Amino acid sequence: MLLLARDRSGPFASTWRSRALTVAATAALVASAAGSAFAEGSPPTTCAHLCAALPQNCVVTSTVTVVPGSIIDCGIRDVQVTGGDLVVHDGRFELRAGSVTVSSDHGIIADCPQSTARQGFTLQTTGTIVVGTQGRLRADCAAGGGTITLDAVGNVTIGGLGIQANGTAIDGAGGGVQIWSKGTVSLVGGGSAHIEAKATGTNGNAAGGEVEIKAASVAIGDEVTVSGVGHPSNGGVVLRASGDITVDGTLNASGVTSGNGGDVTIESTQGAAILTRSIRAKGAGNASTGGSVSVTAERIDVQNDILAGGGTDGGGISLESRGDTLRIGTTSVTPQIDVDGGHGGTGGEISLASTGSTVALYGRAHCTDGSSGGDGGTISVAGVSVTAYSGSQLNADGSPGHGGTIRVEARDTMTLSGTLHAVDGMATFAYRSTAPSIGGGVTGPTTLDHDDSLPAPCGDGVRRVGVEQCDGLDVGVDANGDDKTCQSLGYTSGTLSCLDTCLYDTSGCS
Repeated sequence: MLLLARDRSGPFASTWRSRALTVAATAALVASAAGSAFAEGSPPTTCAHLCAALPQNCVVTSTVTVVPGSIIDCGIRDVQVTGGDLVVHDGRFELRAGSVTVSSDHGIIADCPQSTARQGFTLQTTGTIVVGTQGRLRADCAAGGGTITLDAVGNVTIGGLGIQANGTAIDGAGGGVQIWSKGTVSLVGGGSAHIEAKATGTNGNAAGGEVEIKAASVAIGDEVTVSGVGHPSNGGVVLRASGDITVDGTLNASGVTSGNGGDVTIESTQGAAILTRSIRAKGAGNASTGGSVSVTAERIDVQNDILAGGGTDGGGISLESRGDTLRIGTTSVTPQIDVDGGHGGTGGEISLASTGSTVALYGRAHCTDGSSGGDGGTISVAGVSVTAYSGSQLNADGSPGHGGTIRVEARDTMTLSGTLHAVDGMATFAYRSTAPSIGGGVTGPTTLDHDDSLPAPCGDGVRRVGVEQCDGLDVGVDANGDDKTCQSLGYTSGTLSCLDTCLYDTSGCS
C-alpha cells in the first residue's frame, strides 16, 4: 500500500515517500502470524472449512472463525459470503478465489479482542470482488485500524456498508485500504458505502490512515475518509488509473480538532479526472499546515471545491492537464481552490496548468493570509490559452505590505475578465505573441512580460486534443491506449510520423 509522508518545512514543500505494502509484504505478515498460530498447534483454515468440496460455487452459510495466518486457497471457485461471516481474531489471513461476493448483512471481519493492531486480510481473485447489499469489510481495532487488501483481475465493486479500517480508541490511528484491479474499481453511491481508514475518537492524538486504489478506471460514488484526530500527521488518498477517474463522493484527508492536512493524489495516465465533489486536505487548529492535493490527467474538470488551507500556513494544490483542457467550474458552478493561511502564517501554493491546451477559470483560487503579519501565497496559471471568465477570482493578498505573487502565462491568447489581485504583492502576465486582454477587475501591482522564447503551441511536443493530430513524437493513442501507428490509421505497415504543421505524415505508411 502506498503510504505518504511529507516534509512540512514550508507550504507545498512536499517530499513524497512511498512505502509499498505489497502482496509479498502482506504475505510476510500472514506468515508471521501463521508461525505464532501454528506453533500453538492450530491447523490453518482451508477452503473445505468454508463450504463443501464438490460444488463449483462456495457459499458460506454460517460464521467461520479463521485461524490467524491461514492462506485459504479456493482455486477458481466463486466464494459467496452470504449466510455467515468470515472472522479472524487478532491476526490476518488471505483468501484466494475465482471471485468473492459479500452481501446479505454479512461480512469479512478482522477484529482484535486482545487489542492487537496487526489485523486484517487479503482477498486475491482471478475475477471480480463485490461488496453487495448490506455486505461489509471490516478491520477496525481500538489500538489502530488494520490493513485490508483487495487484489483482483476483474472489476471491484464496493457497495453495501463499504470498507472500514478505523482506529476506534482515543489514540487509535487509522489503518489502510488497498485496492488493485485490472478492470474498474467502483465505490457505489447511496450514502453507506464509505471507505474509511480514519481515527474515530473525538479527542486524543491519532494519525489518519491511508487508502490507495489502482485500476484501469476508478469511479468514486461515496465518501473516502482518512482523517486523523489531534495529530500532526494526517492520512493520504491515492487514486491511479490508466483511464478515467471520476470523483462523485467527497475525499476527506482533513485534520480533526488539530493537526496538519493530509495528502490526496489523483493520477490518470490516459484519461480524464472529473471531480464533482469536494476534496479536503485542510489543517485543523491555529498551528496547523494545510495538506497537498495533486491531480494530473489528460483532461481535468473541477466542479466542486478543493480545500487545503491551514490554521497557520496554507498547503498546496497542483492541477495539471496534458493535451486537453483544465476547467475550473462553469457559468453556473464556481468552485473554490483554497490554500489560505492564517494567524500570521503564509498562504499556500496553487498551480493550475494545461501543458497542451486551455486553462478555463470560472471559479475562485485563493492563497491569502490577511491576518496580522501574514503573507500572501503564490498562484501560477499556465496554458496554451488562459481565460479567466467574469466572476472568477485569483487572490494572493496578504496583510499590508505582505502580498503574494500571481503569474499567468499563455503561449497563445490570454483573457482576464474576472477579479485578480495580490495587494502589496505582484501579478505578472507572460505572453508569447498576443498581448493579453485585461479587464477592469485586475488591480494592484502588475507587470507584462513579453517572452517570445515561450514555445509555439504547435511544436511544443504536446498534442492539443481536438486541435492537433500530433505534435512531434506525441501522435495520440488508439482505443487500447497504445501510440497510434500506420496500422491503427488503416494502413498495412510502415512508420507514422508528424509534420511541422501538427498533421500526420503518412508518407512512410503503405
